[in-house]
Amino acid sequence: MSQRTAVYYDLEGPISSQDHAQVVCKQFVEDGDRLFPVLSRYVLSRYILAPFNEEGYEPGDTLSFQIPFLIEAGVTDEDLRKVSAQAGIVPGIIEFFTEVQRDGYTVGIISTSYEQHALSVAKRIGVPVGQVYCTRFPLDQLRKKVTDKTLIRQIRKRAVELYCDNLESGVNDTEMREVLDPFFLECLPRTELGRAMTEVKVMGGRRKVWALEEAVQANGGFHLGNTFVVGDSVTDFRMAQVVEAAGGIALAWNANFCLSFNSSSSSGLDSKRSSRSWVRIVLRIAGKFAMSSRALILFISAICTSGFFSSFISCISGESI
Repeated sequence: MSQRTAVYYDLEGPISSQDHAQVVCKQFVEDGDRLFPVLSRYVLSRYILAPFNEEGYEPGDTLSFQIPFLIEAGVTDEDLRKVSAQAGIVPGIIEFFTEVQRDGYTVGIISTSYEQHALSVAKRIGVPVGQVYCTRFPLDQLRKKVTDKTLIRQIRKRAVELYCDNLESGVNDTEMREVLDPFFLECLPRTELGRAMTEVKVMGGRRKVWALEEAVQANGGFHLGNTFVVGDSVTDFRMAQVVEAAGGIALAWNANFCLSFNSSSSSGLDSKRSSRSWVRIVLRIAGKFAMSSRALILFISAICTSGFFSSFISCISGESI
């Protein structure tokens, strides 16, 4: 196996624990702590879990659906950057990226995060901004397209009323569609803001695959089999599938239920050990022993099923282990 030449990370989770969009919504939008979960559930139930997914919708699109409410609250580009500046960084990640770049690896970030957050974090950890693929979000420009916030305010208040502690059960899914479908599918598309919002493409799902393909071309056409990707949620699933199918390694670090559920197989990794530690270990094993992706996954599985580690995490593979 040729030496792996590229390492691409998701941002929120493996690099920073802050859920930037959620923090912004809670901090600036009235009742944002209840609005964000409602919007997340609406997107999940309406588009992602539906028997026939609406064309173009991907995991992570909550970041697009909350735009009108950020504008209603008067949130600015600078506000997004200020929240990002408060985000904690996973211990050791800066040293890790410095080390692997020194060893000759291309490193980058492929994240659903708004660009104000992703670019800020990239600068803090030493990842070249040209290797950051994220959600382009010209918020200040979009704000200029809204003169009357009355309808947005009314929809926000009605949406907040649908919040409950067990949203995940689907108990309010029908009412959510009755409230939000007319706004997002009929009213908003007829406005200048709605038309402009179609240009905001959240970097999740298949769009992460396209971003990775763009990164391949921008960096001299390295093979996906020489790539290591790290993610933690359903937004990373398709990218992980593509990399693993090409012979690369896809690691789901401290993964949530959705990514674990979608993984075709799994093995345990210690979530108390940082993702950068796992990547460093695997990269060194791969380089020293020229092990295939399959062999590496089996090797990790053998270690983690020995009882030495107790925390569960998924490691994507194309067949059962």
